[in-house]
This record gives sequence, structure tokens and C-alpha cells, in this order.
Amino acid sequence: MPELPDVEMIKRYFDSTSLARRIENIEVHEAGVHPKTKMSEMSEERLRKLFWAMREVMRIAVLREAGAKGFPDEWLVSHRYPAGICPRCGTELERIKLDGRTGYFCPRCQSIHSSI
Repeated sequence: MPELPDVEMIKRYFDSTSLARRIENIEVHEAGVHPKTKMSEMSEERLRKLFWAMREVMRIAVLREAGAKGFPDEWLVSHRYPAGICPRCGTELERIKLDGRTGYFCPRCQSIHSSI
């Protein structure tokens, strides 16, 4: 396992990676990780889950040549707007601003306490 930044929040890590910027909300949601989760505090199991979510999202994005509308409706991407609903559990999404960028997450599926 590579050395992870000590205090890097997961969303901040993705924001610094141009390819991942477009789909980080999907991957983090699919893995059930809260956007403010510190990478250094994630268990190896949670990191593996995130890795597999990243792999699956990238695989489907390439297969579908996905733009903004090419992702499956059960993924978070088509629900990211004020009063959007989580496609997994039906909870209203919350808006979060980190490092000047806005994102959406599900407070039920992506609890900060369940992300570690």
C-alpha cells in the first residue's frame, strides 16, 4: 500500500487530480466515503473499497464514452443539484464546499463515521 498524505481529505485529493475531478463525487459515493474523510484515517478495507469503486466508475465511463449524461442514473452524478435525492437510499443530498469547489454527498450513505 503506498504512503498516503497524512491530512489529505479524500475530496481534496481528487480535486488535485484533473482526470478524477469530473467523477470524484461518483467514486466517493459508490464507496460510501464522506468527502471530508482524511485518507490517513481510512482503514485498509475502506481504501480497497474506494479503489474498486474508482476502477468500476472508470471502466463504465470508458465503455459508455460517458459525458455528463452517459453515466447510469443510479449513480450520484445525475442527482447533483440543490434538493437532489440520493439514488441509493432516497435521502436528500447535502452540498459541501471544499477548497473553493462545490460537491454533493449523501449524509446517510456517506457518514463521516462510517468512512474510516
